Amino acid sequence: MNEKKGKRRLRILIAFTICIVIFIFAAGVGGTHVFITTFNQTTKESMNNEAENYKRRIQRQIRGNFQTLNTLASVIEVSEMNKKPEFAEALKKVDSQNDFLLFGYFDLEGNGTFSRSGDQQYTTLSKVNPEVQEVVEQNFQGKNYWKIRMRRNVCGRNIIQLQAGRT
Repeated sequence: MNEKKGKRRLRILIAFTICIVIFIFAAGVGGTHVFITTFNQTTKESMNNEAENYKRRIQRQIRGNFQTLNTLASVIEVSEMNKKPEFAEALKKVDSQNDFLLFGYFDLEGNGTFSRSGDQQYTTLSKVNPEVQEVVEQNFQGKNYWKIRMRRNVCGRNIIQLQAGRT
């Protein structure tokens, strides 16, 4: 009889131990799942916050660039500088003193001049690529305009295309 009681207690003890091991395992799996989920959510929130900070910083820089371009456009408009013979030389000098890859001006008749690293180029709106036409047309409607596009053939990196002016 003692032997039966001993075996019974041993079975109960083994079953109880197995239940505890299963409980500890399940708690570990559940805890790991909660930890991973929390970690992923925190990482995602952190990345979203960082992206928003970069977005605000870029927008602030773009606003500053538009302010500069709008100021320059106002000076050109008020002084009627674009009608003077030295306008091309002035545009070339302005281009050499900024970080824009391409700097240009189009009048309302569609005549334009570009300066890229000191190289002057005259053209008409109908002869430029559709992307530039879109930018100039948006400007003629009085809109500031910008795009982020990959232009590896120009500089091998992302560029932000800005345009501003007076109509």
